[in-house]
Amino acid sequence: MEADLPAGGEVIYSPAAMHRDPTVFPDPLRFDPRRWLDGAATPAMRRAFVPFSLGNRQCLGDRFAWNQMKTTLTAIVGGCRLALPDGFRARTAAEPLPGRPDR
Repeated sequence: MEADLPAGGEVIYSPAAMHRDPTVFPDPLRFDPRRWLDGAATPAMRRAFVPFSLGNRQCLGDRFAWNQMKTTLTAIVGGCRLALPDGFRARTAAEPLPGRPDR
């Protein structure tokens, strides 16, 4: 996209507008976490998605928001008991180091 800006003109940056641009995000108001999975995100999507901005203009609440999300998730899941389904067999992700069967 190209645009001519007149001298003294103003440019406004809006992450909210970028996140709702249908030319970048198909059906932008639909909650669809799958758009980010398995390489589905386009380079334009990765460039446009800046929920807390970046650099010296980064949101002051960035770390607070992430900590709040972690705290909320802990409070929700903390009362749950997770269990594996009957018959579940874990896959071996890595073999033990030679000569160190305990690790």
